[in-house]
Amino acid sequence: MPEIIDTLRIYERLRESELTDRASKEIAEVIKEMLEGNLATKRELKEVEAALKVDIEKLRSELKSDIEKLRSDTEKIRSELKSDIEKLRSELKSDIEKLRSELKSDIEKLRSELKIDIERTKSDTVKWVAGLLIGQAALIITLLKLIP
Repeated sequence: MPEIIDTLRIYERLRESELTDRASKEIAEVIKEMLEGNLATKRELKEVEAALKVDIEKLRSELKSDIEKLRSDTEKIRSELKSDIEKLRSELKSDIEKLRSELKSDIEKLRSELKIDIERTKSDTVKWVAGLLIGQAALIITLLKLIP
């Protein structure tokens, strides 16, 4: 990128194309002003490059910070989840043991009630059978008395 525009060369070329001195000079100056006004110097480009590098480093630093924060938050959440899972596991074990105990108690209660019902049924059956045997014996004795 030239820092100095060769206006003399531009002037000479325009003169060779049969333009007047004044027109050639004016066109060369206009070209020079346009190019110098629109072109960035090396120093300006280096300043922009340095500013961009600073911005990139700042963004990189912020990004690293955000990533570390996310990792930290992830670890915190993971830890909380493990704690919650352990708590739930413990509560489930406790609930299962409680249910198991209640079921055993209910089963024992039912066994006891069944034993009582079976004993009552046995007792009733013995009473009926004994009553029937006594009735049968009385019937037989009465029948034997009736037979001469």
